[in-house]
Order: sequence, then C-alpha cells, then structure tokens
Amino acid sequence: MSRDRGVDAISLQAWRKMRHAALAYAYAAAALVLIARARSQRSRPPPVRSAEKDRKSTCAFADRVAQCAIEAFDRLCAAAGIEYRQTVCAAIVAVDRRAGGATFSVVALGVGTKFLRAAQISADGGAGRVVRDCHAEVLARRAFKRFLCAELRRCVERGGGGLLRPPSDSGGRFGVADGVTFHLYSSSQPCGNASVRRWAKSGAGAVHAELADTELPPAPHARLLAPAHARKQGMLALSVKREPRDGGSENGADDGGGGDTVVCASGTSALASGEGVVLSCSDKIARWNALGAQGALLAHFLPPLYLASVTVGRRFARAHCERALCCRLQDFAPATIAAMPPGYGVRHPPMLGTALKLDRAAISTAGGAGSHADFSEARCLCWAAGDAAPEVLDGATGEVAGGATSRVCSARLRADFRELCAAARSARLAPASLPPEAEGATKRDLEDGEYRTARELLHSRGCFAEWGRRTSTCVAIG
Repeated sequence: MSRDRGVDAISLQAWRKMRHAALAYAYAAAALVLIARARSQRSRPPPVRSAEKDRKSTCAFADRVAQCAIEAFDRLCAAAGIEYRQTVCAAIVAVDRRAGGATFSVVALGVGTKFLRAAQISADGGAGRVVRDCHAEVLARRAFKRFLCAELRRCVERGGGGLLRPPSDSGGRFGVADGVTFHLYSSSQPCGNASVRRWAKSGAGAVHAELADTELPPAPHARLLAPAHARKQGMLALSVKREPRDGGSENGADDGGGGDTVVCASGTSALASGEGVVLSCSDKIARWNALGAQGALLAHFLPPLYLASVTVGRRFARAHCERALCCRLQDFAPATIAAMPPGYGVRHPPMLGTALKLDRAAISTAGGAGSHADFSEARCLCWAAGDAAPEVLDGATGEVAGGATSRVCSARLRADFRELCAAARSARLAPASLPPEAEGATKRDLEDGEYRTARELLHSRGCFAEWGRRTSTCVAIG
C-alpha cells in the first residue's frame, strides 16, 4: 500500500515537471514568434496602394492630349511652388493641323477641388468678384474664356495670325482658324451625373490601338434610352455640389424633394435637396456641349465653339460620360427645335480614356484614415496661355492671396470683354450684334441675343428646365 503511494507521488512529481517544461517551451516559442513578427514589421515598408489604378487608353490621341496637359500641370505647379498630394487637373488643349501633322498645346488649365458655400455666394451678390466654383474643369473653362478674349484682342490689333481668324464680312463674327480644334482633358471623371455608375455598364469602351496619335476614333453615340423608373432615380437629373455638414451621409442617395429617392454621386445632392447651390461639373460640361464653351459675352465675336473631344483619366467610364455630358440633351437640336438659333445644338464629342496618370505617387493604407486619397488642399491653380505665371486662388474664399480678385472672376472677365469691345470698335471690326456702350451695363445687358435665346430654350426643356427655374439660387455660370 505504501509502495503504491510512493509510485503515485513520483508519477505526479514527474508530470508536474513535464508540464512546467511544456509551458516554458510554449512561452519561449510564442516569444520567438512575436520577436520575429516585430522584426518583420520593422523591416517591411508600410502597406501602400497606387494613387491611381492602372488602366487602358482608348487611343494614342487621348494619351497625347493627357501628356500635354500633365506636362503643363507639372511645369505650372513648379512655378507656383505647390506640390499637390492628390488633386484634379483639367485643361483645354488646342490641336493645330494647319502645317501638316498636328501640334498640341495647352491654352487653359485649372487645378482644384473646392467651391464656395451658399452664404459666401450670397454675400458676393451679383458682383462676381469671387470665383464661386474652383473645381478644375470650371477653372479651366474660365481660363479658356480669358484666353479667347486675349486672342480676339490680338486678332483685332494684328489682323489675325493666331488660332482665330478675323471676320470675312463687315459686322460679322470672328472664327476659329481652319484646322484648329479644342479638346477637354480632366484627370478624373467629372463630379455629378457622370460619376453615377448606374443605368449602363461601366467600362472604358473599345480600344483603338491601330490609330496614330493624331487620329480621333470613330465614336458615334447611341441614342440614350431613359425608362420611367430610371428617370425617377435621377438618370437625367441635375445635381449640386454638396456643402459639408455634420453627420452627413456620403451614400449618394437623396430625396429629390418629391418623395422619390434620387441617386447622386458621392459629394453631390439632388438639385431640390437644399444642400448646395453650385451645380456639378457634369451639368456644366453638358451645357458647354449644348451652347458652346465661349459663353454669353464672347458669343458676339465667335460662333458656338464646341469641344472636339473629352479625355478623362481616373475612373473613366465611357457610357456614363456620354449620358451625363451630352446624350441626356440629345433632343436639344435644330431638328426638334425649330426656333434654335443658327449654329446651336448639342454636340456629341468622342469620350476617351487615357492610361497616363496625373498622380504617380503611392498612398499609405495603414489605418482607416490612410486608406483614402487626401483632397484637402485648398490652394487652386488657374492659367491661360499668355499669362506670365499661374494664379493661385484660395478655394475656400474664391480669391487670391490677400483678398485680391482673381483674373478669372466674372467681374474681371467682363472688364476684359469691355476692353475687347472698345478695341474692336476702334479698329472697325465690331460685330453688328454688340450692344451700344452704356455705363453700368449688367452681364445680361451685354449678352449675345442668339446665345440668350438658345439658353432659354435649353432651360425650358427636359431635365435642364429645373436649372432654368432655379437660376435665382443655383450657380449656373462657370
């Protein structure tokens, strides 16, 4: 009996020793694993992703337009002393085929992602002393109007020689020189309707690798079909850039004021939501494709000046671009509107994608906040060919440093137009449509009559009728 107890005591003691040894071994192994993991994490670079995904180009022409714009962006940012982390760049590129082949040159460029709030716009009133919308596409178009005004002035003073030609008849309009076309580049899919990925398959469309870099691909736009349920969801609808708000949702769904859920892209809201007053870039580009990019004032001097193509970088989707930037206005045409002024009517430019990246950097994905691009930079850039240096605007105020007015604000553009009118009258090249000189004339007083008629027709039809009803509160210019 005592012998059995002794054996049991020895067995228990041995078991305890083995248990302690096993635990010590496990602890040591776990410690080695933790040490190896820590060493690996110290030696391993932080997780990153490319700022822009790899993608395919529609054609070499798109890449050439993009390359021209990106080189100008790099040069002008260096001149301004700005190094953007992430941003959006837009440019208007002139393609000149007069000498054989084709030369590509940037004539207007904008960089930015900011816009003013309703209270700031209200404080400016109708003075036009602040730039209300500093999104890249809008700044590029403002710079383009500045370029056109300066080019017309040179044409008046020198009798031609640039990208424009003088009128052939007394009192007639100037024109774009034969063989010259203008093309829009945007480094990202425009905000608003073009960024809503519904009602069509997303994708870049056909690739035309066989074309030379001077050739545009054939790009007919199919007639857009808009079923009733899609219209209710906002397939053709306008949208506003949503003002930041506490606890706001970014899911892109809105009650459009009538009880139906209107699908909107991130960062935008339905026009009737009351959450913003600055219209989306998709809506503004669509209007340029309907009325021309020259605007209401320069329409005295130029016929409607339409974009010959649109090239987009990141997030490009051809079907969505076609729907948003032109095809939802497919019936705004002389064939369906008898009262349409000569030369006006929606155009359907080729929608092209480019593989060239504006942002070639990497973004850290460590932690939740690091997984997204940072578009917080408030400084915006604007430049027109002929400017000695780019202008830097504060996107939060719509002014340049020190509170000075921008050279592309509406007030300055109107002043440039008045100087152009005076020079044209002095040279006896004034278009017959120019109104007589009058002190205190408003922008509407100075507008070209045919342009105004076309705009009123646009604002009375389809989805853009909502724009016409809200011009007192929404920013339709830019």
